[in-house]
Amino acid sequence: MLNNNPVYEVKEMLSDLTISMVNVEGWQFFVGDIPVSRELHDFVEGFNKIHKGLKYFLAETKRLHFEKEDKLVPLAKSLYVYRDNVPFIYGAIGYGDYSLTKSDTKSYMVFSRKISNDKYNKHNAQHRMSLTINLNTALKNASKCIAPYTSAEIAKYYFKFPQDKVRDVVYQAKLNLGNIVEPICASKEMSTFVDEMMYLIDSGVEFKNQTFMDMAKNLKDKANTLKELQNRKVGLTFVSFKHGANVSVEMLDVENVNNLPIYESNFLNYASNVTTCSMENLPEAISSRVAVLNILSDKQYVERVGMKIDDNTFWVERG
Repeated sequence: MLNNNPVYEVKEMLSDLTISMVNVEGWQFFVGDIPVSRELHDFVEGFNKIHKGLKYFLAETKRLHFEKEDKLVPLAKSLYVYRDNVPFIYGAIGYGDYSLTKSDTKSYMVFSRKISNDKYNKHNAQHRMSLTINLNTALKNASKCIAPYTSAEIAKYYFKFPQDKVRDVVYQAKLNLGNIVEPICASKEMSTFVDEMMYLIDSGVEFKNQTFMDMAKNLKDKANTLKELQNRKVGLTFVSFKHGANVSVEMLDVENVNNLPIYESNFLNYASNVTTCSMENLPEAISSRVAVLNILSDKQYVERVGMKIDDNTFWVERG
């Protein structure tokens, strides 16, 4: 069922298809193995003539009368549109009644992040829909709004994942330091602390209390680690591999993640322009880290290396 969020990850949608379709023998209109109405079939056929290589999977169903068998048949009402090697769906197209209240009017529907239909509340899926009863108009709407994501758009959506991991490294360093001094700070008896301080003042040699000795062994190392991480400038480079006749690489840099506001909405304020290069000209500092990340699972992070989003999308750490 469509909701108001137009950003769906293809992998998640394909792995969590909760709607099952039953092919009906004798039905003549299909998109792949999905039975559809004649109108939606014509919509898909027309759209495929404009954009090659698109794929579709089920978004929602409706039930129509199948005259040959005199029974209701489950048909696709809406189909998600996607392309291989692109992480997000491009949008959705459909044919049916998309009004908030039931009506007899059926429309061709285009659903996209590029649509803001102010006739409907932002919380309704219809806010992201363009509706028309004319197929040619629907094809024009789809051609304009069912558009690929730019590298900057993909980078913005995935930025929060490595940003969290970079911040977690500093947070863990704080915990490590806190764990070293906690036995002293949490002591209910001040005598231990006072006794050790007096002994230190008098002798200036070393701690005699085992708790202080244990703390002293690790305190300086943990404090220096935290200071280094807090002062470290961590840059990230978004890397997106584009597949075509030849594989190209698009990159976008973000400077010093530690200094950025959490989940800053205006992401591009902190990012450089997208640059493109061939695989052969990919900088070694980038390619070597991508090679390490490529063996990981999706959204897995390695400190000082980066994060793998999927097989074609990475955030590489700099600094």
